[in-house]
Amino acid sequence: QWAFLAYLNCSEPSERIKPAPGVFLEFAPIRRCYLHAIDDPSCEINRKFYHDLQRLLEVFDPAQSHILEYHMDSSYFSRYNKPAVKVVFSEKILRRDLEAYTALGIRNFTSFAVYMDGEYFKNYGDEDLVAYAKILNEHL
Repeated sequence: QWAFLAYLNCSEPSERIKPAPGVFLEFAPIRRCYLHAIDDPSCEINRKFYHDLQRLLEVFDPAQSHILEYHMDSSYFSRYNKPAVKVVFSEKILRRDLEAYTALGIRNFTSFAVYMDGEYFKNYGDEDLVAYAKILNEHL
């Protein structure tokens, strides 16, 4: 299978190009705001990403679509520099994100977890990662 990666400057759907059969959506809102849920209308940044996603789902099957998030990506929160910083993780935001995504019919979720290595866990523990997995399992 092939994926259309909606990432960086490619999150807006094309008006002219349609995906070939079997191509699924992988939505990766890397520049989103993690202080607000993806569908929070008060957040201008996330409002654009969520609107783009809704438009993409007019072309792609939500049941086959994937969300690639950064909730657990220490490299993202570290601005791609070591030493790694602790992820800015909010159980409330994750739950709201999952509610928003599943309300659109999406059931496939992953998160980058770059820099979550032995040094990271020694410094910050694994509580956020455990909470992330628990919430994902509860919600799905």
